[in-house]
Amino acid sequence: MPELQYIAYTSTASRDIVDADLQYLLADARHFNAKVDATGVLLFNGLAFFQYLEGTPQACAAVMARIRSSSLHHSIYELCCHGIDARRFGDWRMGCTLVDDEARWLALHDPSLWTTRVENPAPCEGLTLLTAFWQASIGTP
Repeated sequence: MPELQYIAYTSTASRDIVDADLQYLLADARHFNAKVDATGVLLFNGLAFFQYLEGTPQACAAVMARIRSSSLHHSIYELCCHGIDARRFGDWRMGCTLVDDEARWLALHDPSLWTTRVENPAPCEGLTLLTAFWQASIGTP
């Protein structure tokens, strides 16, 4: 079992998410993620979420259990769960940005970009796209 893994998933908001909802979600996630040593980023376009999280398999499982029980979203679709050698977003207990670029949003949701071949240790296209998007939006992770 790898020491670290990442999970990327998408979901649909269950209702209109106002800023107060998002701020509460982030504060709660950051607190929990600090306890289990998980890091990652959340992207939101007003209607749906895209999240990338990383940590030990146990930490990721604990975070995903909370995510699945949240009433703020539904239709959770896991794009990828794969072992990694190092964290990409180690400084972010839960970074967040709003996405208004429809083309990038749609590209991140393409399951074929999250396919990783065992014989190819290079990051999958989805992770490369996410990293570039995050750097352009926020700065270097």
